[in-house]
Amino acid sequence: MTNPVRLIDHALAYGRRGVAVFPLRPRTKEPYARTTGFKGASSMPAVVGDWWRGNCPLDLKPAAKDRRPVRARPDSNIGIATGAVSGFWVLDLDGPEAEAAIARLEAEHGALPATVQQSTGRGRHLCFAWNPDFPVRNMSKRSQERIGAKIDVRGDGGYIVAPPSVHPGKPEEGIPPGRLYAWTPGRSPLEIDFAPAPAWLLDLVCPPPEPVAPRQPVKPRAPAAGRASPYGEAALDGAVRTILGATKGQRDTTVYRSACSIGCLVAGGEIDRDYARASLIDAGMAHVPDAMTAAQLERQVDRALLWGEGQPRSAPDRAPQDRARRPSPPQGGGAPAAEGVDEGLSQREFAARLWASAGSPWVKASAKWFEARGLSSTPGGSTDVLTRFRVHPAAPLGDGRNGPALLVPLLKADGDPVEALAVLPFEADRFTNLVGDTDGKVAFLTPLSTDRRPDVLIVAIDIQDGWHLLTNAWAEEMDAGAVVAPRLSTFAGVALGDRWGRVNPDAPALDPAAPPWRASGQSHVVLAVRRDLRGPPMRARAFAGGTRPFQLEGDAAARFFGGLAEQAWSTNSTDFTAANRVRLVAPASSAGFNTGGQS
Repeated sequence: MTNPVRLIDHALAYGRRGVAVFPLRPRTKEPYARTTGFKGASSMPAVVGDWWRGNCPLDLKPAAKDRRPVRARPDSNIGIATGAVSGFWVLDLDGPEAEAAIARLEAEHGALPATVQQSTGRGRHLCFAWNPDFPVRNMSKRSQERIGAKIDVRGDGGYIVAPPSVHPGKPEEGIPPGRLYAWTPGRSPLEIDFAPAPAWLLDLVCPPPEPVAPRQPVKPRAPAAGRASPYGEAALDGAVRTILGATKGQRDTTVYRSACSIGCLVAGGEIDRDYARASLIDAGMAHVPDAMTAAQLERQVDRALLWGEGQPRSAPDRAPQDRARRPSPPQGGGAPAAEGVDEGLSQREFAARLWASAGSPWVKASAKWFEARGLSSTPGGSTDVLTRFRVHPAAPLGDGRNGPALLVPLLKADGDPVEALAVLPFEADRFTNLVGDTDGKVAFLTPLSTDRRPDVLIVAIDIQDGWHLLTNAWAEEMDAGAVVAPRLSTFAGVALGDRWGRVNPDAPALDPAAPPWRASGQSHVVLAVRRDLRGPPMRARAFAGGTRPFQLEGDAAARFFGGLAEQAWSTNSTDFTAANRVRLVAPASSAGFNTGGQS
């Protein structure tokens, strides 16, 4: 029987070589879950080790209450994701027919170079170095047509089973169960480098794209006098150009988003509705029938205009008294407008209204967001974190855009009324907008009240980092809680400068008048500092006097702002019964903790 330690050791060795691996069910070619299949493959030792030791859940969908999270077993087979992520692609020769076809090609073009090679049940895998100029993708029928019978290609979007995994067996082909996958002697990726594929082979497996017929020129749009303000006319002209220039795969989405934006201006009195509708449909006809039918185009434009009319928007330079005279939005469509002040609401009132109009977080979109980022929806043994959030179909995403997103309440103390929100779009990895008075407020991932003080408090600047650390690092070992500070000043406080506002980038000093959010009562605090941190523009003393601008990024920013935060949390204060013991941690590699271990 295969030694389980040997499998994890080989998986870690592949990772150190830069090859991205993921666990397969024992004695099979089947991944445990989609999120930990080839799309979630990793070469990071901390991630790979957690998988094979069973420390990290693999089934990341919200599970039934009576269902335990799926974890990999130590004897899990090893899958390798092919393509750019691992730096190689595979030519799969399956049997005598494939060998005969490749021999004919070699006789015509020249012999293939010696490269990494794996022995398979009926043939072999030839592994060639990845060339970014030739992005090889998976091929089967097309590769057999272009190269030869029984020849497959594994590139971006594919994977192979790696030695010393255990073969499930194919008795009909003379392969007994329990046989180990193996590299050809002297040809493993731990012994030799991947050889570049010859040009003639790359031309076969990655042919140039077929020429695209030039698009017929579109007649320029003629503005109609009196049917739009100058601002509305310019916006409509931009939307039409955007729709006409939409690329394949994005045309339907582009039409919808552009029409939503114009719908806002229709409700704001900047554009006549019929005029806007006709212009948008006329532009969208450039993609009919290739991307959609005419009927589908009209439905898409009508649906988007209806949504946009629930978010009235006018020219930014319009006087306040003119804004008050714009038409009211139609009843029943859309969410509260992003500009709460336009409705006579304060920022706090707008945040509260937005929160009240949001719904349950247990929807497919939120489950997919967590699933795609390798996050569990139930960190440790704590209350389901998702119950603290809500989902809104048209939240303000920033930059004048609205869309579906998670709403995360920002509070000073757990249990406060919701007066500020952080917006996390399903299309992004971080908060893109903050709504309401966010000064000194954090997002509580776990309860943190006066009658329940966790022993360890994790304070993170990124929701994925806080979630990952809470789930994988301490949750099973000790009582841990976590908060996320969405602003850098909320996490680290403000640097103290001299009387000219200059700070020393090599010696962080906290301004006692502007400390970060803090709590007390924990045995110690873990401050999680990302390696891709980027601070605000600051000024320092120039070498010859005066000032010079600077901006810290990466590890330098992590050290500086981590030092500020540590000063605040380690200092006694009248607001606290005692100073907190602080542990400052940073990811061992990459940008965040959910993509690498902590150091």
